[in-house]
Amino acid sequence: MVSSISEEKTCYCPKSSDDSSDIHIPADLLHDILSRLPTKSLMRFRCVCKSWYSLITHDLEFHKRHLGNFNSNNNGPRWIGYQIGESCDYSTTKFWLYDESFDSDKIQAYHIHREETVPVEFYFSKIVGSCNGIVCLYLPVDEETLGILPEEWGFGKFLICLWNPSIRKYRRIEFPWKAANYYGFKDNSMMGFGLSIKSSVYKLVIICKDEHGEDHVYVYSLWTSSWTEIKAKPCAWKCHINSDPGTYFNGFCHWIRLHRKQGEWDYTMICFNLEDVNFSYIDLPPKSQYSPPYDCFKTMIFEDMLCVWESIGVGKKFAVYIWGMKEYGNRSSWSNFLRVHIKENYWFEHRYFRLFGIDAGGRLLFKTSEDYSPLRACDSHSGEIQKFQSCETVDIWDMAPYQESLLLL
Repeated sequence: MVSSISEEKTCYCPKSSDDSSDIHIPADLLHDILSRLPTKSLMRFRCVCKSWYSLITHDLEFHKRHLGNFNSNNNGPRWIGYQIGESCDYSTTKFWLYDESFDSDKIQAYHIHREETVPVEFYFSKIVGSCNGIVCLYLPVDEETLGILPEEWGFGKFLICLWNPSIRKYRRIEFPWKAANYYGFKDNSMMGFGLSIKSSVYKLVIICKDEHGEDHVYVYSLWTSSWTEIKAKPCAWKCHINSDPGTYFNGFCHWIRLHRKQGEWDYTMICFNLEDVNFSYIDLPPKSQYSPPYDCFKTMIFEDMLCVWESIGVGKKFAVYIWGMKEYGNRSSWSNFLRVHIKENYWFEHRYFRLFGIDAGGRLLFKTSEDYSPLRACDSHSGEIQKFQSCETVDIWDMAPYQESLLLL
């Protein structure tokens, strides 16, 4: 027993200026302490010694430990938002990191540090997904953006970026093919990003139709840094106005699309398994009788549960219905657990209402137009609208939940 204690793994800590003795503490205890610190501090601490540098930079198990400990112990949910400055001034385009208070004193601004061949800013970017600190973005190159990008990008090319704002690192990914144009791609594609749970590999999936209407499915692995076109194809599907951008949950990417079954078109949830790279389908809960024919459910995550929501407009009354799947994959477990009737004096264009999520206090975070709109919150109990002083001078384009992590180091 004595020998096992003497052989316990320890880690060296540099001595303090007023102490001539070295400090040695158990390695596991030191790792546990470090795993509870913000990424900004850990990035500085890599300079302390070689062992700390190796641990923080290269140890994947420590990265997982930090992801769990830091985000669960003393930090509420965060949000990463892509915003345009005043009067749609694209020169002030930034990404912003918010905590739950959306207090202007706590907002952090981020830019993607570019290389010579990377566009100055990610104009018109979309957030494909955010998973464990990695934010997946894509930039379309169309007639609006072509003039501000280098000529070698060419019309119809796309930029994908996997980015970790906490450590200011990103990885640029080339699209596996040249799309005909942005609008054709947007109207005939599905994109998702997340973690294949068993293999612990982060993957990006793109499902798109070519000019002949044939489906192609491409999967990018962060582990191999390569694309693979797979044989599995979804059943007949098509987009509609303001289609669901998709949500990652439990190792699957999910999209709601029109789906042909037994000769009839109806909405369904298309699911892609990132581990087994195949498709499955989940039936949706019944739609409200007030939903217009062009509207549909959209996906989101709340309280570790896959959810769908729909915006409903009847006259000047506006409401949001949210359904949660208590048992993943079981259609009978859908439950309409939240109905929010929004109190506001102006008309909502509910087709363009975009719900980003629900914060820890039960507020719905949303915008109210297709393109640019300030961020708003709605109390889920009273229906009262809340404005954020910190967000009034900027128009939000997209937003997603975010966790700090060391991934991509």
